Amino acid sequence: MVCRERVYSNSEVNFMDFHFCVDCFRCASCRKSLGKLDAEDPFSGAQVVSNARGSIVQCGDCVMQPSGPKSTPVVVSYIPTKGGASSIKYCALCKSDFSGYKGEVQCIGVNNYHTECLRRKKSMIDSIGSRSLGSDDAGDMLEQITPPSSIAGDELTPAGAAQKLADKAIVRIALADDDGHTETSHLSNVFFVWSEKEDDLAEFEATEQDEKMEKFLRNDGCEIDLSVQVKYKLDTMKLQHNQLLTLPQLESDADGRITEKFQIELDLPDRSNIDIPQPSGPALLSIEPFPREQDSAKKVLRASWSYEYDGIQHEFRFTAPFNSPYGVAWEIFEGDELDFTSCKLECFIDTAYDHVMSESSPKQRRKSSRTSTSSLCDWELRADELLNEADDEKNSAKLVTGDNANPIDTSTKSDTSARISTEYSDGGSTLVRYRKSRHIDPDREENDHFSELLSVASYSDSISISLPTIVHITVEKNANDEIGLSLIEKYGTTVVSEVSKSGLFRSKLKEGCELLSINGHTVTSPRSFIRMMKDFTGQIVIMASSDPSPPGAKFIVVKKSFEFVGDKDEEQDISFQKLNGILRVEGIKEAGIFAETDISEGDLCLSINGVPAISENVAMRALARTQGNVALLMFPMANFWRSMVELTIETKYDRWWKSSSECVLFVGNDIAHPINLAFSQETGLCTIQDNTDSDVQVKTMNTIIHRVMKLLQQSIQSYISTPKKKRDSSRSLSVSPSGKLQNPSDVYKRALVKLDEMRESGRFSEEEYARAKRALTENAINTAN
Repeated sequence: MVCRERVYSNSEVNFMDFHFCVDCFRCASCRKSLGKLDAEDPFSGAQVVSNARGSIVQCGDCVMQPSGPKSTPVVVSYIPTKGGASSIKYCALCKSDFSGYKGEVQCIGVNNYHTECLRRKKSMIDSIGSRSLGSDDAGDMLEQITPPSSIAGDELTPAGAAQKLADKAIVRIALADDDGHTETSHLSNVFFVWSEKEDDLAEFEATEQDEKMEKFLRNDGCEIDLSVQVKYKLDTMKLQHNQLLTLPQLESDADGRITEKFQIELDLPDRSNIDIPQPSGPALLSIEPFPREQDSAKKVLRASWSYEYDGIQHEFRFTAPFNSPYGVAWEIFEGDELDFTSCKLECFIDTAYDHVMSESSPKQRRKSSRTSTSSLCDWELRADELLNEADDEKNSAKLVTGDNANPIDTSTKSDTSARISTEYSDGGSTLVRYRKSRHIDPDREENDHFSELLSVASYSDSISISLPTIVHITVEKNANDEIGLSLIEKYGTTVVSEVSKSGLFRSKLKEGCELLSINGHTVTSPRSFIRMMKDFTGQIVIMASSDPSPPGAKFIVVKKSFEFVGDKDEEQDISFQKLNGILRVEGIKEAGIFAETDISEGDLCLSINGVPAISENVAMRALARTQGNVALLMFPMANFWRSMVELTIETKYDRWWKSSSECVLFVGNDIAHPINLAFSQETGLCTIQDNTDSDVQVKTMNTIIHRVMKLLQQSIQSYISTPKKKRDSSRSLSVSPSGKLQNPSDVYKRALVKLDEMRESGRFSEEEYARAKRALTENAINTAN
């Protein structure tokens, strides 16, 4: 920043060979103007104070305070500048005034300028440093500068259209008879009001000006996002006697479209000079996240209407959750109730662009601009990622042995054993050889995982697991409040191991829950959660799972940008395919929000934000209607196959993972006779290729794989039809209140821990340990109930 005011020799601040007049500054501490300093006062003056963050200017009084900088101010005398400069209230270039302008006003000679006008003019005039903008030839520039306030011209903007939006709205619900008439079948009315219209309009206008100024500064021709969102509130005075609506049984198709007999209309009483909102389609039945205290996925009614006014598109969206005694089901049963106390009506206003204008429409450019801006500004999350990367590098370095060892791939959380890695070449592709060394598993994470696999293997009949849902927990936190949580990291997730009875989350969280996000920031590790909890005060919203994840599954959280009207891009960042009753990831876009996650093609998707992934349409709707963080419950097949190899294949074989679904086994240095294990993407089962004379048996492995896959299939199917038998997903419950064994995973876990202790004490050799573990696996399969 260089002052362009005419500087007098006795009234200046000199800093790094730049001269600034004192009229340009206010004290950074007391905000007093530095332009009227008393030359007779020894403490009068101004001083530039610099540090690593930058420079500030302080007056003499603040400099000499006990807590201020220990230095002497520069004494200056005030000599008034030529009159008239301060009386000019408009920019000499664009001729617009400075009312409402939030930027910096530059004084050059006797003229004032927008800083942005000077910057844009500087790119036009190569000799700007040798010419005075206050001279007569500055008049040649005037007609070439466009003021920031007129970037969009006089056309109507979404913020301007919002001023004409109705203050009140009524959603009318009716049921037609068999002849299609509705005169005598009125069901209910829901009244909404825009109670904070004046404040919202002021915010819309200020945001629009900021966006226009940003475009003015960029000067790159890209479109800006001027869309606005209006949130209506329930009219509480009229809601007192109309909180629930009991419905009869209504039919709906596979995509959730409710029969046309169920009619829902939007009425805007004050709709002068605008069109009547038209329905965008039939009412829809959906299962989706509807976050409230301790709530998760719910059956939801959706309806939308739209109209266009003077080139501006208006879209209204109404949502209302069901209170159903039948839980989450894709049907509207007789007796289901619509809960109007939790319903919402929102209006999205945006410019009605032409979809066929160009390959890169303004919507797409605007969407990419929003994505890049959020990724640049979210410095806190990036700092967490850098800290975690540093920790991963340090932990990896500790586990690597040998001078030529490569860093361990920490993305495979289930494999906690130390390895020695050597590279081999196989037809142009690189194979990494992993040799099993001394078992390092201080937290017994492998035993936890193996015990769950054995627990599932011990069931041969049809059972299913209740999938965990998503809960949103709100707490008020003061600076000195006790968090009261003990956390552990399991397979890359942050899990609650203990809840204090005196902490913030007593009775709201339970052991085994996974912490997913805090105030919209993704939880990447126990340390990141504790650090964010210490930084946040006031209202805190925690996104967590209601129960532990099924064996081998984990939640993956991604942040999804909000999409306004006109951003309905048909392309998706992820695609699914249903095989054998389970949804699998078919493809991931390279530039999408899932590209940098741990999700891989072939992984199984069990739920999205608590919505069971029973079909492609259900999954895509759940993704499209989720705002902010999206929690996907995934079952990574690659990790599952690695666990099965570690559990069932003897330790005398070295493992070479050629790909996520191909494992090559060798005995010692005999690389001439490999044993190729190939896993099917469709069934998950393992087959031995090429070397059929080996003594490797995959029958036990395939039995466990088959039963795990069957468990997942039955769990998904239970949300479509009533299951024959179902058990809780919690791993902590091993016996029922009557004492009957309900979940044998704890039994297998204790047995595995005992085997580890015997091996570590020297009572078991590696070979004896492997035989004992194999016998335990066979026992789990043979004693299946």
